[in-house]
Amino acid sequence: MRTWTNSELYPIINVTRNYTTGSIKITQMPATILFGITERNNTSKWYIPINYATQSNPNFNLTFPSHWLKPDTKRLMINGVNPKDWIILNNQQTGYYRVLYDEQNWIRLATLLNSDNYQKIPPLNRAQIINDAVQFSLKKLLDVKIFLNLVSYLHRETDYIPWYDAQFIFSFLNYHLSNTQAHDSLKKFCLRLIVPLVDKIGFEDRVDDNFSTLLLRRIGNHWACHFGYKNCWNNATKQLEDYLCNKKPKSELVDLQEWARCYGLNGANETIWNKMLQKYQENLSENTIIYLSCSENSTILHNFLNLTISNNSIINEKHVLSVFKSVCFFQSGDDKRINLCLNFINDKFDDVKLRLGNSTQSFTYLLDLLASEIRQKQQLQHFKKILAQEESIVISNKLNSRIKQIENSITVFEQKASYYEPYLKE
Repeated sequence: MRTWTNSELYPIINVTRNYTTGSIKITQMPATILFGITERNNTSKWYIPINYATQSNPNFNLTFPSHWLKPDTKRLMINGVNPKDWIILNNQQTGYYRVLYDEQNWIRLATLLNSDNYQKIPPLNRAQIINDAVQFSLKKLLDVKIFLNLVSYLHRETDYIPWYDAQFIFSFLNYHLSNTQAHDSLKKFCLRLIVPLVDKIGFEDRVDDNFSTLLLRRIGNHWACHFGYKNCWNNATKQLEDYLCNKKPKSELVDLQEWARCYGLNGANETIWNKMLQKYQENLSENTIIYLSCSENSTILHNFLNLTISNNSIINEKHVLSVFKSVCFFQSGDDKRINLCLNFINDKFDDVKLRLGNSTQSFTYLLDLLASEIRQKQQLQHFKKILAQEESIVISNKLNSRIKQIENSITVFEQKASYYEPYLKE
């Protein structure tokens, strides 16, 4: 037990198969080394319980260990598994470790998941597979084509447990590909996976839904709307209109209203947006500022920024920075917002600065946030134009020092986009 209580993180299990003899070699290494989490020479070893299921014997209910991988064992050899079978270690995820298979076994698991027999793997192990896969893909220990093929099975998935892990895959991909040329391909790829789910379970809660379905719908609604599924936007807008008109919702679950307040404005017209603005005038709530920023209409967003910096603006002075943060950095994924804000601040430089109370701290903070979002060379040129207008040596020196960082960041994100985009298009 001390190997678990006294060691950092968890072990990684490496599984290497001989597809001629059927033998399987299992070794371990600490996750701290694999993921570069610590610079220390970590040589931790664990007592690791091993169990497994195979194509010939898919009994995932056998959760007691059939073997032990001990700290003093260099490798554990398992024989007797049919070379034509797939194998999955850690039945029902009873052990606390990740499993890195060889390429051929990953391919066999992807084939099974993308078949009508995917439910032969229980939900916990389906979740385990895609969770491990994204981590290994990130470190380029798993080919991106195999990783995306594994994830592609989700268009069949209706269980909450795998979708709970899948949402973090969407977050991971969305972060790394936002504001790059690959994001449109990512949206199309993700919608192929999400739309069958939300079309099946619907957008609104029903009285006979179990708790897992309610949670699953939260995930489906969020990502379907995030990636621009029109049916999701339309449904959210309808719920938002009912809310703004004080109509009683079909469901008493307030959480659904909360979801609709933002995504309901994604595709809403100016009339609905103005009704939400009236709500802000009534409550002066910063949360309402965030909802108002959810619109995907560039004209509405531009007008919102103009309204914020205008004389005698209805936007409270303490919320001015919040407006810019919400409009410019809302995680929609495409480059529309960052481009809008760069152009707006460049054109209205003095007005923006004045509305921020000529606060060096607030203005520097806003520009620094903009710098952190730049992932395209054209955006960097716009940013340099903004800096050229700044007369404060303190601000100029601080932000000019970010230029090299931005250039390096652009190179990194261009490489990521080039790495993922060809496979997302397949």
